[in-house]
Amino acid sequence: MKLATTMKNPTGLLKEYFYKTLLIQLSTKTINQKWGENLKLHGSNHVFSDPFEVDEQTDEDQDQLIGTNWATIKWRMLKSSGIQLHINDQNKDEFIPDAISQLYLQLSIPIFENFIVLLERLLPKKDRSSSFKVINDFYVEFKSELKELDDKNVSYKYPTILLLQNLRLFRNCIIHANGSVSSLEKDFAKYNECIDENKTGYEALKDLGPLSKTIFRYKFSKDNSKIFLDKNAFENLSDLYSQVAYVAYMCFCKKHNLAAEI
Repeated sequence: MKLATTMKNPTGLLKEYFYKTLLIQLSTKTINQKWGENLKLHGSNHVFSDPFEVDEQTDEDQDQLIGTNWATIKWRMLKSSGIQLHINDQNKDEFIPDAISQLYLQLSIPIFENFIVLLERLLPKKDRSSSFKVINDFYVEFKSELKELDDKNVSYKYPTILLLQNLRLFRNCIIHANGSVSSLEKDFAKYNECIDENKTGYEALKDLGPLSKTIFRYKFSKDNSKIFLDKNAFENLSDLYSQVAYVAYMCFCKKHNLAAEI
């Protein structure tokens, strides 16, 4: 007997994505934008527990004092990495915004990952090895629906799939190249080269044309050397992902003749 297939619950999947987004947004409340304004001097050293050495205590009186009956007590040994952090009036105006940006950049990564999980769950079940393939498979599956919705889009006014490929390259650069703008530019050039040469995996994207170097919600540092995020930029980026998640949800509803509940 053939079992009936279970229809995906797109509204539930979208709400789960939004819930995860809210949790990430909540975590940003701990980032103090005004931290360091009145800071005159700060210095700290990086130390860590030595994985190969411990200090051993075998004094019986000491054992009784701390209420144990262990034959030997082991204490962790700290090892200096030689790395020091110095903040002063001369460097804090540059250092503090960069440090806060690093926090927001790292928080942008799970937003992307959660979004890719949403896309994958809206697709027919297949084995996928990368976010690149998930995005491409979504385009193949919902091409006509995406075209219709992109034509109506009044927000980012850019093909949704190219927008996602754009954001994917920013995310990759943050993870693998420390946010280097020069590395990001190379990734854009490589993507467009693959489109021009119709490389394997890029065939479905050929009709969308090259990838624009447009910056969506991200910023660059003052010297244009690194990707940068502040509070407002991060909030706008988070909202952009939510917009695209809603577009993906609408694609699924249209394709399967379901009424959108959000």
